Amino acid sequence: MNRVLEHRAGKRLAMLSLGLAMLGCVSNGIATAAPTTIKERYERAAEFLPWRVSKLVHGASVQPNWSADGRSFWFEEDTVSGARYWQVDLQGPRKTLLTARPAEVSDSSSKPARATEPGWTVSPNGRWAVDLDDNQIIRVDLLTGQRTPLTTDGVADYRYGSLNGGLTLTRKRRNDPDAPFGTWSPDGERFLTYRVDERQLHKQPVLMATEPGKAHQLPSVHFNNTAYRYSPKMQRADLMIFDMRDGGRLDLRVPKPFVASNSGVSWSRDGSTVFVGLSDPGGVTSTAYAVDAKSGESRALVTDSREAEIDLRQRFSYLGNGEQVVVYSMRSDWGHLYLHDGRTGRLIRPLTQGEWAVSGVVRVDERQRVVYFTAKGRERGHHPDHAHLYRVSLNGGAPVLLTPENAQHDVSFSPDGKWFIDTHSTVTTAPVTVLRRADGKASLELVRADISQLQAKGWQPPIPFSVKSLDGRSDLQGVLYLPHDLDPTQSYPLIESGYFDGDFIQWQFLGSLSWHGSALAMSQLGFAVMEFEGREAGYRSSKTRLHFEDPQMTEPSFYDDRIHAMRELDKRYPFIDVSRVGVYGHSNGGWRAARALLQHPEFYKVGVAGAGSHDYGTWRATAPPKPGQREFEYPTNMEIAGNLQGKLLLMHGLIDDNVHVAQTFQLAQALIDHGKRFDMQILPELTHNNLWQSGYVNLRTWDYFVENLLHLTPPDVQLPEPGGAGGH
Repeated sequence: MNRVLEHRAGKRLAMLSLGLAMLGCVSNGIATAAPTTIKERYERAAEFLPWRVSKLVHGASVQPNWSADGRSFWFEEDTVSGARYWQVDLQGPRKTLLTARPAEVSDSSSKPARATEPGWTVSPNGRWAVDLDDNQIIRVDLLTGQRTPLTTDGVADYRYGSLNGGLTLTRKRRNDPDAPFGTWSPDGERFLTYRVDERQLHKQPVLMATEPGKAHQLPSVHFNNTAYRYSPKMQRADLMIFDMRDGGRLDLRVPKPFVASNSGVSWSRDGSTVFVGLSDPGGVTSTAYAVDAKSGESRALVTDSREAEIDLRQRFSYLGNGEQVVVYSMRSDWGHLYLHDGRTGRLIRPLTQGEWAVSGVVRVDERQRVVYFTAKGRERGHHPDHAHLYRVSLNGGAPVLLTPENAQHDVSFSPDGKWFIDTHSTVTTAPVTVLRRADGKASLELVRADISQLQAKGWQPPIPFSVKSLDGRSDLQGVLYLPHDLDPTQSYPLIESGYFDGDFIQWQFLGSLSWHGSALAMSQLGFAVMEFEGREAGYRSSKTRLHFEDPQMTEPSFYDDRIHAMRELDKRYPFIDVSRVGVYGHSNGGWRAARALLQHPEFYKVGVAGAGSHDYGTWRATAPPKPGQREFEYPTNMEIAGNLQGKLLLMHGLIDDNVHVAQTFQLAQALIDHGKRFDMQILPELTHNNLWQSGYVNLRTWDYFVENLLHLTPPDVQLPEPGGAGGH
């Protein structure tokens, strides 16, 4: 407690923090009582669980319903008193409050004559649907209801329109229908899909030990077709088009994708060409193909030999029938856009350039010859991780900024491309949604989020911070969450929350409320909680970025940057105690949380690892490794289990069909073999995605840090579940 006295140089910051603490119990004039017992802290933290906080913010976004003529749209606004509806006339533009929700427009040209069923994929003209039945593609005539098999040779592990031999266990337990994957031609008469060969894959067993609601339960086993890293046995797909009018089938003569999905597959505007973007093993080189939709013959348009940070859906954007292609490439060490001739593959011109990165292609306007894209790091004085919308001409010239606010911008265009809706916010400022013309001119404010209920709970915004990387070459960003009733004369343990790969931090308002777990709720217990993006974060120079499979990222730079950042925070805020550091994460974050204690036992004292992929060599894979790439040169967590000194809690859902529970069991056995004391919690009915969405899992995580960092006895409470079950 007296360590604050050692921070004479931080006195000014301490006084600033004291001011923050004094404001901690007052938010916009609304008084809130500070908790005095650990039970009251739990009760307060429970109010800031993601599924509770989300209900306290109203009007955070707008989902427009555009009219067929493009002259108007309506949207629903979520308010404290309930939903209300607005009509927006684009001729003004102006908005009008409606007395009721608008009725659905009846349009016989776009509505099926018969009701559709869950799991059907319906054509855009409403004439046809595609269903899956016994591994086959079924055509459904929505005028007559007639069902016609389009295939007869599908089998369980070599089936049409879906991966993993059908539904995964997670989807089966949700009673999700097995809807066929694919994409319709613009006229709605042809369906592009694939057949996936999984016959050589490992049958990964998932034990279901419980069956909710039944007495005398018997265990059963579900099998997932699974490919593993460094294995030559991968999903391979055949692409094909089915013609709904005559039932004809056209096989596309392109190289087989390693994993079949809609990524990288699209139609030309006139429906005469199919575009397919494919990556080679390891995802380094990618090639765009144009396929004649009548003959199935293909030709390569352009090849890029650099890795990209965006998926194949945005790696290539096509003009006409492939006469020109916009390519996203890291060839300049930053992610930028390049215009290529689709007939020769040659570069016509760079469209963007500089020490900043394009983060996504939003729209290509062929008539105006303009590309709309998002980018980070271009605007001086702006947060480097805020995405802005820009426009650049295909004929050359500098990009034009369309969303000038220093904030994270999420945009969606009208169908005709003349307007876009922009919702912008930061981690400290609430969302504002505006209607803008395509040139960026703000025309109408649609909604300003109401956070009064959140403020009434005593919410305080987090503190964004920046530190230099350990090598001094990069500016690294983070967010710090502090207790509501912060007392700068006291000492607070520091906990790191993270996914630890790529762009973990969501830089919009309440971005911490992700499926990874809530730093906001955790801080209410009496912790300083840090979210941090190291050099592994995307959309920066490839010369300074640490890549996921680069051994240097883990040994040692990955954690060195984090430890360096926490020591910097310790200097800036004397109330932070880096002698008591915890870490928690889920999935990749679970691997990293456990590894932090194993690799740096001198620094990390307590960790909670949820659904950790502790050996990436046996985690499911979506593509083969890069040519010549060996297995990770750094050891698995199992191989360094003997390093454990601190307190480690392993948590995993038994029916996890993403990261198998065997990974946690194997790390547990390695710890046992070394005689290490640790804790483990297996959740019988939790999957991969809902582990951190569990009130019970959050409760056990809180307990572990409270016991081992605060050295207090956790109270006898129950946290609410997302579905409403449970309480204090």
